[in-house]
Amino acid sequence: MNKLMERTGTVRKWVIVIVICALSFVGGLLASKAEEVVDIGDLSPQSDMQWAMEKGFLDSGLQEKDPITQAAFIKMLVLAYAPKEIGLIVPTGAENHWAAPYYATAKKEGIIGCSCIIKPDSPLSVKEAADLVTQAVTHARKGDIGVGVNEIAGWIRKQNQEENQINVKESAGLIRKMEETIHGTS
Repeated sequence: MNKLMERTGTVRKWVIVIVICALSFVGGLLASKAEEVVDIGDLSPQSDMQWAMEKGFLDSGLQEKDPITQAAFIKMLVLAYAPKEIGLIVPTGAENHWAAPYYATAKKEGIIGCSCIIKPDSPLSVKEAADLVTQAVTHARKGDIGVGVNEIAGWIRKQNQEENQINVKESAGLIRKMEETIHGTS
């Protein structure tokens, strides 16, 4: 009887050891799978500002609510447009400006039309920004725009588009939407 009790105790110990090992193994598997789960925070959409900064369209010193200058907007527009060639002729008014190469490329690509007044350091209105984006989309799609200037201006959702200035955050959103429209990317 004593031997039977010893055997039963030994079997119980082995069963407990096997159960503990099995639970440890299963726990390890579950823990390794848990690392593969994507954090919900990672699924939130990237802000337009983050997107524009990562792409090199905006300088880090700009604040969301700051009005954007025509030069900064032209830079973003040209970089998102992704022209095949760099322009050489700088439009009058931007000759000695840091954004001269962007203006030259925008002119070469037909993004800056004859009616565009070159004023690099002036804030841009919603309408002016929408006009530039419309030109870019039209030229990129070889005339098949699919959207009009009023619809593009509506992407910003501001009243009185001729007087209201577009800010940095709105500009980033507008350029992001333009890039998606032209290239089908984000």
